[in-house]
Amino acid sequence: MTIDEIKVMIELSKTLHFGKTSRATHMSAPSVTRLVQRLEDELGCRLFDRDNRRVQLTEAGKVFQQYVEQQLRAWSELQVAISGVKGTVSGLVRIYCSVTASHSILTDILRPIKDRYPEIRVALSTGPSEETFQKISDDEVDIGICAYPKAVPSSIKIRKIKEVGLSVIVPKGASLDDIRSNALPFIYPKSALTRSYISDWFHQQGIAVKVYTELADVDGTMSLVSLGYGASVIPSLSCASHHLRDQVEVLPMTPELPSLKVGICCKKKVTYPSYVKVIMDAFPST
Repeated sequence: MTIDEIKVMIELSKTLHFGKTSRATHMSAPSVTRLVQRLEDELGCRLFDRDNRRVQLTEAGKVFQQYVEQQLRAWSELQVAISGVKGTVSGLVRIYCSVTASHSILTDILRPIKDRYPEIRVALSTGPSEETFQKISDDEVDIGICAYPKAVPSSIKIRKIKEVGLSVIVPKGASLDDIRSNALPFIYPKSALTRSYISDWFHQQGIAVKVYTELADVDGTMSLVSLGYGASVIPSLSCASHHLRDQVEVLPMTPELPSLKVGICCKKKVTYPSYVKVIMDAFPST
């Protein structure tokens, strides 16, 4: 098996879904099927029980899953060892963050890394910020970028990148009084952490908002607010650089909403691959 084939089989053993594996690995579904059939023929046993409704690992498949995961770890360790001999830092680092972070924070992190360590390659995946720690714990990614939660798991190492302010945005001509009177409903972010900050702030100000909907992405929120559907709160960095910035109002707030503390994180280990270590070391412990 090639390393790419090993990665495909690991993905399939986790998702138990040929379509999802195809999309995640950029290999066509028929090619994934042919790979499984070839390996099953070579091993003389079934690795997956599959029908029209579900896919399951067989007992042999579970043994195979452990084997390919060990092989991928060994390959990563070999890359690190060779990097040490060559005196360079190289390898593939898997990074996870929200779409918002990929737009507003990621480039500032990776630009100096790319300049200094051009042989480090990056595999980027995006999704809800709340899934960051779980993906790190499950070894799906090496590094995550997310807002600090109220409690950081003991298995996670996190270092501060920056603090990001929150902006209250409303349609042109609207005001805080429109939110207070419920003339303007509120579009809540789906992020539980951001939502809790906003709810606490409104409670302290004695404001009971009328909820219009919940949205996970900044683009959708900016669109609805610019069209007059409601008010919302988004990270100030995202608002300032958004193409719809001139079509919404940013309300000055007293007191200001609390800032989000954004960090870079990884799993706590005794030793780290060099390509993870140099990225984490770019941010001092606090």
